[in-house]
Amino acid sequence: MNNKDWINQFEEQNGRKPTPEELSLYLKNLSADRSKSIKKQSFLEKIKKFVSTNRKKSVGIFIVLLLVLFSLGGYIYFQSQPKSVFNVLTVEFSGYDGDGELKESNETEFQSWMMQIILEKAGVDKDQAKLFATDPDGQKKIESDPRYASKMPLIKSMFESVHIDIDKQNGLKNGEEVTIAVTVTNPNVPIKSEKKTFKVENLKEYEKVSAEDLIKEANIQFTGVDGHGKFLDSPNSVLEFKQTDKPKNLKNGDKLTFKVKDSYLKELKSKGKTFEENVVEVTVSGLKSKEEIKGTEKRLSTCIG
Repeated sequence: MNNKDWINQFEEQNGRKPTPEELSLYLKNLSADRSKSIKKQSFLEKIKKFVSTNRKKSVGIFIVLLLVLFSLGGYIYFQSQPKSVFNVLTVEFSGYDGDGELKESNETEFQSWMMQIILEKAGVDKDQAKLFATDPDGQKKIESDPRYASKMPLIKSMFESVHIDIDKQNGLKNGEEVTIAVTVTNPNVPIKSEKKTFKVENLKEYEKVSAEDLIKEANIQFTGVDGHGKFLDSPNSVLEFKQTDKPKNLKNGDKLTFKVKDSYLKELKSKGKTFEENVVEVTVSGLKSKEEIKGTEKRLSTCIG
C-alpha cells in the first residue's frame, strides 16, 4: 500500500485526514518493516554464499540455520501482526436466569494491556510503557514527562479509535448468545477488528413462589355478610385491586383478581425468588351467612336476658 492509499483508507475509516503525528508514525512503521525485509534478505544472501563455497561440509549447518531463520521470521511476523483483544479480555456471567449480567472479569488488566501496546506503538520505551500502563496516574505522568508529552494527542487518538460493543449485557438467560465486536478505525493501532460470540451459562435459577404462598403473604381479609361482603384494603399488602372501584356485595366463592405490586416483585428477585405472573386470583371466603348472624344475635340476647 502506497502513502496515498493509506491516507485514503484512514479518511474512509475516521472521517478526517490523519494528523502529522499519525502520518509520521505510519511512515516510521513502514520504514521499520522495509528495514527488517532488507536485513532478512541480506542474511539469506550470506547463507547462500556460505553454502556454495562449503557445499559438502555445511548441509547440517544449513538445515539448522534455515530452521532458525524460519523460526525468527515467524516470530517477527507474529509480533508485527495486530493483536486480538480476546487473548486478554475475559467475561463472566452472573445473576439469575432471565436477569443475568455480562461483566468483564479482568477489566483493569485488559485496559493496562491495551494502553501498553498503544504506548509502544506511539514510540514509548517498552519498559516505560508498561509502567505507565499499570499506573493509575499513568496519563498524568506521560503528560508531565518531557520525553513523551508531545505524543499525548497521538496516544489519545489511537486509544479513542478502539471501540468495543456488546450487543446485550443485561436480562440474559442461560443458552442465549452474546456477541462482542471490536472495531479499530486507526490503522496505526496494533489491535484487530473482530467479533466473538459467547454462550450464556452458569446463571442461577430463581426459586418460584406459588400463588398460594403469595395470597398467604398478602393476608387479604373479607368482612360482612355473605352476599353483602367487602374486602379490607391494607396499604401494606403485597397485592392491589386491579379495578378502580372496589367490589361490593361479595359472596363466598366469588373470584377477585389482584395485581402483584411491582415493588414486591423486585423484592422477591432480590431474594432469589420469582412469581411468574403479575396478577393473582383470590377466592372470597369467611363471610358469615344471615342465619349465622341471627343465631349469634339470639345467643347474645339470651345471655343478656
